[in-house]
Amino acid sequence: MNLKTIKDFSDDDMSVEVEDAVVIFKLKTDVFNLMTDLNKAERYMELMAAIEQNPEIKVILSIFEPDAMGEIAYSQYISSLCGENIELKNLDGNWQFKQKLPRLRQMYFQQDTIKQRVKSKKIIIDCLQGVVVTPFFGEILAADFRFVTENMQFALSHKNMVFTPLVVSVFFCLDMLVRVKR
Repeated sequence: MNLKTIKDFSDDDMSVEVEDAVVIFKLKTDVFNLMTDLNKAERYMELMAAIEQNPEIKVILSIFEPDAMGEIAYSQYISSLCGENIELKNLDGNWQFKQKLPRLRQMYFQQDTIKQRVKSKKIIIDCLQGVVVTPFFGEILAADFRFVTENMQFALSHKNMVFTPLVVSVFFCLDMLVRVKR
């Protein structure tokens, strides 16, 4: 993917604009769909690799639409994995994933994204708005700078769903490895 292809990139899920040395990446829709659809996830990773390899690009500015990483999208995603409607409130842990493969895809996608961000030579800036659920904490922490709107809030959805936020641990493990190597 060359700079012209990067500049012209747009689909239903994401779009890219390039202004001088800044790539403006906009995530338009439910990110869970992006992470678990193999074609979409591959396209995203190829796009990020092309941006990373381009020496003209110095900054990646990521703008996330308000509902892209929110509780409604997360609830729908978890419900689809369980085969039943799961509310994100007051769960007692007596539920289980009937579809484990999409959950694994989500976790690997996020792990790869966090690794890519930590290793990046570009300045990464995240612009957050609306509600952001637990699975994205690690990715957000891997950005160099974070800006939020006044209505942005983090939702500790994992607590209500009674499971460990595994993906965020990738950020902390990678951060510790980088510190040990220094």
